[in-house]
Amino acid sequence: MLSPFAALLAALTLLSSSADAYEPAYISLSQLDSLLEDSRARHAQRLNAYETNRASRPETMERARKTRVLAVRLEEADGRGRVRERREVGEKVLMERQSAGGDQRKGVVETQDFFSQPLDVMIYAPISIGTPSQTFNTLLDTGSADLWVYDTTTGSTQPEWDASKSSTAVTSPQIPWSIKYGKGSQSGFLNQDTVSLGGYTVNDTIFAAADTLNDAFTYYPISGLFGLGFGAISASGYAPWFERLLNSGALAQPYFSLFLVRASDLTNEAEGSIGGGQMCIGCIDSSKFTGDINWNRVLSDGFWSVAMDGIETNGEIVPGTATRAAIDSGTTLIQLPPSAADAFYSSIPGAQLANTTSSGLYIIPCTTTFSSLALVFNGTRYEIPPQDLLRAINRDGTECVLTIAASSAKDVDGSELAIVGDVFLKNAYSIFSYSYNGSPAVGFARSTIAGSWSTTSSSANGSSSNSSGAASFSQPSRTGSISLSGAPVPTVGSATGTRESAITTGVLGGGLTSSSSGGSTPTRVASGSNASPTSSPTSFAPSSPLPYTLTLISTIISVAVARILV
Repeated sequence: MLSPFAALLAALTLLSSSADAYEPAYISLSQLDSLLEDSRARHAQRLNAYETNRASRPETMERARKTRVLAVRLEEADGRGRVRERREVGEKVLMERQSAGGDQRKGVVETQDFFSQPLDVMIYAPISIGTPSQTFNTLLDTGSADLWVYDTTTGSTQPEWDASKSSTAVTSPQIPWSIKYGKGSQSGFLNQDTVSLGGYTVNDTIFAAADTLNDAFTYYPISGLFGLGFGAISASGYAPWFERLLNSGALAQPYFSLFLVRASDLTNEAEGSIGGGQMCIGCIDSSKFTGDINWNRVLSDGFWSVAMDGIETNGEIVPGTATRAAIDSGTTLIQLPPSAADAFYSSIPGAQLANTTSSGLYIIPCTTTFSSLALVFNGTRYEIPPQDLLRAINRDGTECVLTIAASSAKDVDGSELAIVGDVFLKNAYSIFSYSYNGSPAVGFARSTIAGSWSTTSSSANGSSSNSSGAASFSQPSRTGSISLSGAPVPTVGSATGTRESAITTGVLGGGLTSSSSGGSTPTRVASGSNASPTSSPTSFAPSSPLPYTLTLISTIISVAVARILV
């Protein structure tokens, strides 16, 4: 039992640690502003590409449509195959494993997180191009559909593509390619060669060899960008790598999934890259999330956009924040349509629009309190903890910003569109499926690294969890949730049923027509904490203790004083 003085000391220690836990880390407002401007420009480019494809490339739109049809057939065949396997061998349908030592499962890719504290800026992974292969780190971007890497002419400090060293490269005829970004443009020429990721190879991938450097990317440890969006927004007009993989017949399941990490959980370094994330091609890793997967039908043929019920604060959805949302792994922040942003920030006393170039960031008092803040999709709430949400923009910690901004993005049909980036995706394991119950869909489940606030659902389905920590790969059920306990685990990367015939190279758009060729860092003031209260309001003021902490300390001190008097 603690002595009175020991109890008092413990109380004071608790006061200090609780205040530190919610001290917002400092960030330059200009850094957030730059990220926001770049994201806006990239989205505008993708809309322009969609309009170009719709107006003058009917073959591009037809390929995209046929890919979706094929994905539905794959889903149906997979469902029939799993039923047949269960009848034949019962519930023990095991995943094929390769050599022991490390995660050698086909389709599983470890991703890297580039961070500049207090932001997780981007996720990237290595791809291989050519024969023999050349390896390049590329940004994994569900918001775009083009693959490009730096050519040897750029003078980049990162690895560059040298077509002359690949016996399978096709570089002629020279077809120009370009994309406009916030800080200039990226241009070059289209090439064709083998491209591999996660043990899967697509032999006829069309990609761009970029012959210019762009300030939007030169600072980062990447050689290019790997688009995972729909082919309808491809600037080249050619099918992206994942859609070509689907059409090749190599996948039995028409989806990929993403698990992101939070650098501040893993390192005290101010800037750099750290592993631990994962992309799963044709598979879902149930060791990376808890509870059920909540599926959301995609509403667009251009973006992975779904209906968002709104932003919930203190247990209630803020009126006016419901919107359509594009799930974009290539974007750092959360961006709301102006009307939704205005509705959200109007609910925060003292919030005001920042005077910056982007005119989309809001300044709020660091004393703002929330019991919780969450994005709500299809009746399920996914909380965003303070360490992902709040940043101080001055050194005395009186003015803060949230990683939620305003942006006038549109979907391909003209609907207002939110852009939901990595701030959210760190807290939600995400599955991008070309067919779930016959339609493209995005599935969310609570990530194992999500903040400590709970995730609940209005669904009648119960939740289950995987606490073993071992990787376990599962299939989507037809009821909209995935059982994590005792479910049969199919072979990753191989068909479990009758595979539909692949769409031919001509449907994929063929390839190039000639033969192969001859060959200042932000200072980190304080890191966030995973510990979050589930009911008491949270004050983000770095100099003020939390209300619930004061109550607890008052109780402890009263007991200590009573013991002294006795």
